[in-house]
Amino acid sequence: MKIVYTLSFAVFLLVTGTGIVAPLIGPYAHSLGAGGFWIGLLFSGFYIVRLLVGTPVGRLADHQGPKRVLIYSLILYPLISIAYWSAHSVGVLFAARLLHGLASAMMLPMAMTYVGAITPPGQEGRYMGIYNTFLFIAGGIGPLLGGLLASELSPNAAFLSLSLLAIGSLLLVIPLPRVSSASKEKNGMNHWGMGDLIISPGILALAVLNVENAVLDVFQVSFFPVFAQNRGLSLLAIGFLIAINSIVIGASQVPCGWLVDRTNKYYLVLVSGIVTSVLLTMFPLCRKLWVITMLMILIGFSSAITIAASSALSTMLGRTGGMGHVMGFLNSATSFGMIVGPIVSGIILDKLNVYFTFYFNSIVWLVSTMLFAMLWMVHNRRISKKQDVPISY
Repeated sequence: MKIVYTLSFAVFLLVTGTGIVAPLIGPYAHSLGAGGFWIGLLFSGFYIVRLLVGTPVGRLADHQGPKRVLIYSLILYPLISIAYWSAHSVGVLFAARLLHGLASAMMLPMAMTYVGAITPPGQEGRYMGIYNTFLFIAGGIGPLLGGLLASELSPNAAFLSLSLLAIGSLLLVIPLPRVSSASKEKNGMNHWGMGDLIISPGILALAVLNVENAVLDVFQVSFFPVFAQNRGLSLLAIGFLIAINSIVIGASQVPCGWLVDRTNKYYLVLVSGIVTSVLLTMFPLCRKLWVITMLMILIGFSSAITIAASSALSTMLGRTGGMGHVMGFLNSATSFGMIVGPIVSGIILDKLNVYFTFYFNSIVWLVSTMLFAMLWMVHNRRISKKQDVPISY
């Protein structure tokens, strides 16, 4: 367990650093003369890189081990920080953002790969719960610190903090033991290739869950603030609401992991997905800060169950298909959701109003949950047919 906590704390440091920088990219680009198109490209370019390199990076981890890929990533982060700091044009900032996308694809999915590789069977929820706790709490703390550093000092102080935190993370990762994330046959080859991932109903079911989570995640930092401002909430209140949602998800992961290890994960995903879909439709009806806060807390709890269950299922399938390969592919699915979600929400905002963006997210969660249910049933039938025994996850 010491290894899990050490790696999770390394992730906590890095995600705190990236969270400090993320909310400053748009204003920083604007100060360099970037218009709306370039600001949008800075964010979409980041996720396009992650989408393209996620699966190849996972394959690399299965060949060289996730620790080595993690070290490659953490070496890049101080360079990214320097590039942000020294950017005097939008072009340089865009190049730094693309490099950041590459490093991101090599860090978080491979940290999850490492945790998956050392997780004992039957404890997937527990181990992934610890990892996700550090990840999501850092995601809530980082943006708050970023706003504080930028307002009290300067954006350069935020960029410097990313470099220092990345170095701290690197120093924690270097002493960790090497592990293998590859699933081997007798001939030493991985069980699954790229084609196997694409046609596997189990992997596609989990990819759908990653997409729905990504769509909601990016919505909360892009279009939810528009809704909150329409309700007359201050920037401080908006930051608080976004942070508390992430912190609730993080704080719920260990108990959710305990629940996931003792309950049918399939039914947990179904129930939590439907509850999240219903909760999203309630936001347009709310006007008071305390009511919106309660909804953000509730949606944090419900989506936390989905995240815990899908993380555990990803680990289980990763043992068969190669942990790095599977996690890399699912990271690409997450990036796809991060790219498509804001585009569709933006069109809805322009054509209708901000309230319909909540209905769009609700539909995404409901449809994705139903797709997961169908694909996972197909997956279970295939496995049970091969083993001639009923399968329960």
